[in-house]
Amino acid sequence: MNIARAELFSYKLPLIEPLSLSGKTISTREGLILRLESESGAVGFGEIAPLPGFSHESLDEVRGICSGWLRPLRDSTVPIYPIDMAGGDAAWNLLPPSVQFGLSCAAATLKASESGDDGLFPIATRETVSLNALIAQTGDACVQAARDAADEGYTAIKVKVGRGDLDGEAETLLAVREAIGSEVAIRLDANRAWGFQDAERFMKKIRNAKIEYIEEPVDYWKLLFSLRLYARARYAVDETLQDFRPMIYEAGETQHGEPEEHQHLRQALKRATAHIIKPTLIGGLRHISNFVTQCTIPWGATPVISSAFESGLGLVLLANLAASLPTEDIPIGLDTHRWLAEDLIPQGLPIHGGELDLLEANRRVRAIDFTALDCLAIE
Repeated sequence: MNIARAELFSYKLPLIEPLSLSGKTISTREGLILRLESESGAVGFGEIAPLPGFSHESLDEVRGICSGWLRPLRDSTVPIYPIDMAGGDAAWNLLPPSVQFGLSCAAATLKASESGDDGLFPIATRETVSLNALIAQTGDACVQAARDAADEGYTAIKVKVGRGDLDGEAETLLAVREAIGSEVAIRLDANRAWGFQDAERFMKKIRNAKIEYIEEPVDYWKLLFSLRLYARARYAVDETLQDFRPMIYEAGETQHGEPEEHQHLRQALKRATAHIIKPTLIGGLRHISNFVTQCTIPWGATPVISSAFESGLGLVLLANLAASLPTEDIPIGLDTHRWLAEDLIPQGLPIHGGELDLLEANRRVRAIDFTALDCLAIE
């Protein structure tokens, strides 16, 4: 199967309210869509959307990279992940992670379209994907939002912490647990908000909340070991996993002459309860799949696919990735769609009872009118 046409589109979607991301505030979400078409008319696409404040690459940088890729893609054979390129894996690894993710998704979805699969990925195995509800409110509003999510059928919620009074946040978490009962999992995300003493004090205060895990509770990753030991904290790695992207390419294997710092990081990943995997910030499908199957699962950690505020198209691609992994139906982090005032999918995402209807979502994505987007380049 050869690629007969390659197109690059841009999008700019308004948010329902400004979003603060690691010191940067955005009111719109911008990104690129790569669309590939085969000689038989099959279509594939991928989203490339660096996240301000988190991605090292800018949108302008990836726009230039992708524009240069269009001509080599046209008339080439659709590859297995990653995209075949001069220099092989070494050259692929030099691409920014958001570009890797978009290119590999475009290849995967084109293969699925050519074979007539209902899914966007050839190996997606589930028809629905569970989600965790993202709770960004504080105080009584947080408790009510958690209760509403539980009533809607969500089996997991994720609450942002580390943004206000520590004692007040602890009291809120205990009230949340009382409000939603014992059947709904509580996940926390502190975004490295605390030093060790504050994190330890917080974890001890919320012990009766029986949380599933807390993402990045301390401001220095080496303190994760001590927090688990002294406060019995079940932690998840997010930024730490992004900091150690070489692990994704090495599939967790110790490298000859590896710095001692990397060895310590490896231990931090091995002791984590969950790995929060954001492909836009980490990389392509093949490397992510290898890391999950060779590291995350064997180490006893839970792989949680999560978004970086992509468009609805990108979120559906992430859901297909989650459905392709050899795991049970783990609630994943796609609730960022609530921040989009408009979307590339006019009908929105088909979410009911805390689950995404993957077959319907795939149909809606394939019905997107790309002619309504700004076309940057065609080959």
